[in-house]
Amino acid sequence: MNTSRKLLIAGAGALGAMALASTASAQASATGTGTASVQVIQPLTIADTSDLSFGRVTTSGSSGTVAINESGARTVTGGVTEAGGTLAKGEFTANGEPNQAVTVTLVGGGTLTVTGTASSATLTGTFDSSKKGAQTLGAAGTGSGAAFGKLVIPVSASLTIPANATSDSYTGTYQVKVDYN
Repeated sequence: MNTSRKLLIAGAGALGAMALASTASAQASATGTGTASVQVIQPLTIADTSDLSFGRVTTSGSSGTVAINESGARTVTGGVTEAGGTLAKGEFTANGEPNQAVTVTLVGGGTLTVTGTASSATLTGTFDSSKKGAQTLGAAGTGSGAAFGKLVIPVSASLTIPANATSDSYTGTYQVKVDYN
């Protein structure tokens, strides 16, 4: 065999041995570093700031409805007639971390039931809010305290009054839930 060829084969063998030696000295384990983080934000609070009031109504031999809109105005239909009293839309105020996304939910799907205090008779209806679903809390300084963002949640409702309903004072509760997204 020619000397050049022998040198070439010997050189290739030496390179191969060096490659094997460098692979053999590679680490048997490796360590990676990750980063952990958390953002602590203000807790959500919600307060009933205005109770829903339909006022007073009378009934006749025909059923009908009484409704309060988000402005606090009352409408009646069918055999129901307005008879004065205090009218008020429902309203909640939610406070939390400024500019954060929240979801407003009508607990119970928006079903409203009121029960007579003397007769135990019940009237049913629905409640709603233009603020249900995805919302955003206000900027800092718009809530109760400069550190909070605020969301006002108006509530409208409608009750069905059956024909010749029992004369009584009817009361019930309804709930609105707010969750951070």
